[in-house]
Amino acid sequence: MIFLVGFLSVSCHNADKKNKTSEIKVYDSFFRIQINRTDGSYYNLGEAEKMTASVFIFLNPECPICQSYSSTINNLFEKFRGHAVMFYGIFPGKYYNQKQIEKYISDYKIQFCTLNDPEMKLVKALKAKITPEVFVLYKSNTIAYHGCIDNSNYSLGKHRAVVTENYLNDVLDDIVHNQFISAKNNESIGCIIE
Repeated sequence: MIFLVGFLSVSCHNADKKNKTSEIKVYDSFFRIQINRTDGSYYNLGEAEKMTASVFIFLNPECPICQSYSSTINNLFEKFRGHAVMFYGIFPGKYYNQKQIEKYISDYKIQFCTLNDPEMKLVKALKAKITPEVFVLYKSNTIAYHGCIDNSNYSLGKHRAVVTENYLNDVLDDIVHNQFISAKNNESIGCIIE
């Protein structure tokens, strides 16, 4: 069963309600978390420290919102892959099996690094609660952005015909063009991480 949740009545829909956050740091221990790729091989999370930006996107193969964002995420990955920006798709918990994850990756043609997080180590470290939920680490240890990908979902089951705010794209553009000023966040709408 998929549980959908919208955090508060304020969601990603209103640019005026974007929250600037104080700079949040990720501790060095974050990059030493033991984690495996979805193919079972070990992944050294320390690779993220070498990047200008690392994008951690929590995903659920059964979540309709994750499914609908797959193309957008793939396009962003392609756009920023040559700019020292690494994308990680994280499948948290034990709620779904390996076949479901592999089918999602295959069906939605996911090309970026995908990680299994059955013990929710990354969930706990970043305090993720929803799928899809994005965390952008800037210069390895500052969370530059946390929240939704864009404002297409403004409430549970409510979608905009036209996206007017591209939060993830905008923060990555700012970072790669050396125009990043301060951390921001927006509420995520999607499926609860169980």
